[in-house]
Amino acid sequence: HSPSLSEDIESRVDTTTMSDSYSYSPNILLESFQKLQAREEAALAAAAGSAETSADDAALPPPAAKRSKTSPSSFVAAAVQFTATGMPSSQVDGHWALVQEAVRTAAEQGAQLILIPELFLGPYFCQSQEPTLMKLACEDVEHCFIVKRMQQLAKQYSVVLPVSLFERDNNTLYNTVVMVDADGSVLGKYRKSHIPDGVGYNEKYYFSPGDTGFRVWKTRVGNVGVAI
Repeated sequence: HSPSLSEDIESRVDTTTMSDSYSYSPNILLESFQKLQAREEAALAAAAGSAETSADDAALPPPAAKRSKTSPSSFVAAAVQFTATGMPSSQVDGHWALVQEAVRTAAEQGAQLILIPELFLGPYFCQSQEPTLMKLACEDVEHCFIVKRMQQLAKQYSVVLPVSLFERDNNTLYNTVVMVDADGSVLGKYRKSHIPDGVGYNEKYYFSPGDTGFRVWKTRVGNVGVAI
């Protein structure tokens, strides 16, 4: 679907109130995301202009143990799940805080490859077809604030982090994973190939099939492939 049609559609669709069929208000969710984005981008810009470690990084405890820079014969992987129970609806701040805490917790327990949830930044918005939510997509994803923050965590804890996010590339939208290695470097991205569509899973409304092919990267823990 062409995002260029979204403004015309939005003018004829009321997306302000919360639907009975899903647990968020599209406009409030978008506003929450945009506020977080502005805040994080400002923090990144400030950190880039300073030679000192940012306050966020200084607050992070050190890794539990030194990690080898060569691929191990075995490694520990952690699969992360968390619940939005108790969080304000249509807000992304709680999700953002939870995923960072989950990475820290897993790393402190010895994980070296940490799998965080798909599209973790907020409620699963594909429950509905809302043109305004196309604005949640990030451009230049390898350098967006989500990946930049995950790079900091990956480097701090020496962990490999596949980072899931909503991507815009010109007028095409993708469900994408950016692979971040244990030194914080970005190795590349994979765009989801198989796009489901059905009740509660309106992904074809938002995402085009990926064009990257299946990807495998040589990471600190070994060769890692991604499927979404």
